Amino acid sequence: MTIRKRDRTREKLLIAAQELLLEGGFAALGIQQLTERAEVALGTIYNYFRTREEVADAVVEMLTNSFLQAMTKITDGLTDPAEIMSASIRQTLYWMQPHSEFGRMLFLSGLPMTRYVYQTRQGFHNDMQLGISQGRFKVNQEAVISSMIAGGVMAVLLDLFLGQVQAEVIENVAEQALLMLGLSTQEAKHIANLPLDFSHAPLFPLSSIVLLPPFSEAV
Repeated sequence: MTIRKRDRTREKLLIAAQELLLEGGFAALGIQQLTERAEVALGTIYNYFRTREEVADAVVEMLTNSFLQAMTKITDGLTDPAEIMSASIRQTLYWMQPHSEFGRMLFLSGLPMTRYVYQTRQGFHNDMQLGISQGRFKVNQEAVISSMIAGGVMAVLLDLFLGQVQAEVIENVAEQALLMLGLSTQEAKHIANLPLDFSHAPLFPLSSIVLLPPFSEAV
């Protein structure tokens, strides 16, 4: 099997996996259902994945990689840690639309989203550490504030998906995070409302994405 054909077959399996996850969640991600949807021989899947859990992990990696690409793009060229933090929070939240496929994959599919949540939290933590090191942020309980910001953003993500809040709250979330980091009310509001070119969540099924190295960090 050539490398090109191998990559093509793996992509077919991952596309089929995403379709099944969106239709019926993790319970629908059976090996037989997956191979039938991908139109590959039953034994072929074991050249790529040993279990359906490995398939699910690969889908999470694809989603996480897309998220990290969006974070890199929105913060490119920014030097002020406060602007970086605000942009990261706003981009994370602008990915979510009510009852979207992204939200269904994140909250309803049953995927093991530890990697995605970890990368989200770690990104905010790194932004905070940068601000502290430059004297931009004034924080006493770093771990607590980091968890509160990440947890708050994930909670608002869920509320946006469920339609319990609207996109108009996104700038307020960023503003409140900056207030927690010691900025003045006026400056926090200004930075949280700076114009930026936000990207939308990727359309499903995802494909042709370079996967990240295996996740091994402790959460």
